[in-house]
Amino acid sequence: MLAIIGIFDAIALLTYNSGIAQEFLSIVVPVAASYPVVTILLTHTFLKERLHWMQYLGVTAIILGLVTISIV
Repeated sequence: MLAIIGIFDAIALLTYNSGIAQEFLSIVVPVAASYPVVTILLTHTFLKERLHWMQYLGVTAIILGLVTISIV
């Protein structure tokens, strides 16, 4: 199990470094920093956790921010 975690961590670091090398830092870093959205959506989907309205608001704000950055 620990080896699998290490492999996924290495893949994540390689893709992050590749993104920084190929794209603007101002786009890559906010996208990488939005990983809590994935965690929230996975727990909602698989663990059937109920989301508070503040969590919905936070996810919406993050997504709108990412869309705004990608447009500009």
